[in-house]
Amino acid sequence: MIKIVFFLPDPIQSVRFHSCTMNIEILESTKQLLKVNLGGIDSSIANGLRRAILDDVATMAIDIVRIHENTTVMNDDLLAHRLCAIPLAGAPSVQSTDADMFCFPSECNCEDGCEKCGIEFALDVSNRSNQDRLVTSGDLKPLAKKALYAPVRNDTAIALLGKNQQLSLTVRAVKGTGKQHMKWMPTPMGGAAARPVACITLDHVRLALLTPEERRSIAQACAARVFECDPTQNDQLMIAPQGIERCPLCMDCVEQAAEVLDKRLRKSEQATRNVQEIEESLKMKSGAFIEQDLIQAKLHAQQAAQDAVVTQGGPLIRIEPSERDFIFVVETLGSLSPTVVLRKAVRALQDRITAFQKGLAESMAKI
Repeated sequence: MIKIVFFLPDPIQSVRFHSCTMNIEILESTKQLLKVNLGGIDSSIANGLRRAILDDVATMAIDIVRIHENTTVMNDDLLAHRLCAIPLAGAPSVQSTDADMFCFPSECNCEDGCEKCGIEFALDVSNRSNQDRLVTSGDLKPLAKKALYAPVRNDTAIALLGKNQQLSLTVRAVKGTGKQHMKWMPTPMGGAAARPVACITLDHVRLALLTPEERRSIAQACAARVFECDPTQNDQLMIAPQGIERCPLCMDCVEQAAEVLDKRLRKSEQATRNVQEIEESLKMKSGAFIEQDLIQAKLHAQQAAQDAVVTQGGPLIRIEPSERDFIFVVETLGSLSPTVVLRKAVRALQDRITAFQKGLAESMAKI
């Protein structure tokens, strides 16, 4: 559990700031994916963190392409666009894998680029055979003696060379952020913030009065498989393991349960009408027919009473969303680890809030 404190402004009428503690609980962590639960925040902080991931986390990407020879069927513009979309990451031999070892080109004093603000790669491939030759990101070779950066994957396709075709070029990768261009974004989607479910309540007493087919229809209505039916207990409806974490709040199960109740209500009303019709017919009958009608009336009355019990009360399923927790998923392209991306985004968001706090205090002091 990690705790981070933000100082958020109160309404404009007040210059005071209140603290907001964000609790980060890691749910799943892999090389390129991080799933965490953010607690103690509202939607503004969650959305601000998502925007910070997209806009403020710096990475390295190809920005300048110099094509010396291109006899392929692909034109220069499309080739440059494809090269700039190749994600780059720190080489395994380098301890630091983020872009902090470089400065932004706008902050560098050089004129045409230097080792402090970028890194260059060369590609020179020709095909003299009768078979096509696929040019991939693995053909990009760094010009520096020590390779600081390299493509994340070596099998990313760039172009296809036919017989006697050649591709020769040099590229320069520089530091940038998603504010400038999306090729510098460390993630394809900037984190997916979904409000998790705090509690799911089942009315087990009334659910037990449903038929197994009705209970199965409620469980199958949920595409996320939040519920399951236990075959050892006559298909009783229950919450599946980790079902609450998987709930997308689509409310399909609640709508299906309401439809089941609506059908039961119509059956109860029909059974009541049947009892009334039988009672009316009894006045005109006698003998053995009366006993047979009494049995039918009793069955209809029992069905009407059971359906009435099921339909009385609130919904069969209650889903309560959490208002202060979010499931946040960060999936990177490999240029940075998701842990580094989240840490840098939190730091950038803190800097934004601090700058806003300072600017607001200065403006209020002038009034």
